[in-house]
Amino acid sequence: MAISKEYIVEYSTDLFIKNGFRSIRMDDISNGLGISKRTLYEIFADKESLIYECLNLHIKRKLEQIKKSEYRDNILIELLKHANNSESFRDKEVFTNELHKYYPEHFKKFVKKHIAVVQEYLLREFDIIRKQGYIIEDVDLKIVILMLQDSFQMIDQYLNQNFELDREGMRNSIRNLIYYVLRGISTPKGQKLIDEYIENQKNKN
Repeated sequence: MAISKEYIVEYSTDLFIKNGFRSIRMDDISNGLGISKRTLYEIFADKESLIYECLNLHIKRKLEQIKKSEYRDNILIELLKHANNSESFRDKEVFTNELHKYYPEHFKKFVKKHIAVVQEYLLREFDIIRKQGYIIEDVDLKIVILMLQDSFQMIDQYLNQNFELDREGMRNSIRNLIYYVLRGISTPKGQKLIDEYIENQKNKN
């Protein structure tokens, strides 16, 4: 039975996320799929072409994951949940560290596309909750989103270059940054929602 290009990309993406880009060879992918390496190269000219498709799928998955959140009607809670999810930080480190080190051009394209997708999504979701009275009416959402994204990029680059740092401490810094920025642009109604979420998280721990 023929294996589709889409399935190859899905399989390869999962392998890269779990094991990193460097250690997985085209032989590993073809053997795992039960196809010849020649067949794999007929679909993808080289490993970098396959990686590019995998990165596109990774971005698509992340966006779908955000949209399926149980708090999908309020982006404030979505972002706080994401900040508290240590698995998402570990996944991001494994996936981006090797990409940044071994495939810098793909890393640049990945970051640029990821930023564009996230910006579009956040602008739409923030506009919805602004109309619902959760965030300040005259806040410039584009500047807020750019500030958050620039901060995350700066921290990512610093972590990539300084592996001896206290990585959990840096993650806590990211969480605190998200919390204070979101609370700062929120109305009393939005702040109450944020505070209730934080309090519920404390009670769970």
